[in-house]
Amino acid sequence: MPARFDVTAVISAAGRLSATSEQFDRVRQRTLATLARRLKPEAIRDIRQEYAMDAPLVRNRLSIRVSANAVELVGDRTPIGIAQGYRGRQTKQGVVFTVRRADGPQRLRHAFIASPTRASNGWQGTGAQAFERAGRGAPRFPLDRLFSASVADALGTDARRAHMREFGQKILSAEIKRQLKLL
Repeated sequence: MPARFDVTAVISAAGRLSATSEQFDRVRQRTLATLARRLKPEAIRDIRQEYAMDAPLVRNRLSIRVSANAVELVGDRTPIGIAQGYRGRQTKQGVVFTVRRADGPQRLRHAFIASPTRASNGWQGTGAQAFERAGRGAPRFPLDRLFSASVADALGTDARRAHMREFGQKILSAEIKRQLKLL
């Protein structure tokens, strides 16, 4: 579920002031633009404090939607491969990766990292992936790709929502005060 910031109360409070409608629209647009600009970097910082995801990966999978009176922070639901987003590496003991920083490195003994070349399974050209043999005693196939949390999962925790809500309110109040001083 995307994080949504409704600025209707701010808009109505600003409307009660003696500003003209043109000034009011400019204040609203600038406030929404500032919130949209500041929200994504804060979400990236907050997610990376808990998860060991690469910053460009998180940045590319987060998007901002701005409507007439709301700003939404939306995370991509596509799961992130262990080898790509969680610094998975092949060792003699299997694949070692870190999903949550607090949990430390994890090891999957019977997993391996490979670059898929079969076009029939749709994995060709996706870069190095972590795989595990699916099925007992299967000599080669089938293979399961190994994934972990998506950016939407990381964004959807209650603590993160509360932090982003608090951050959004702080930015909104500071920006409204700043814009009203400029009138």
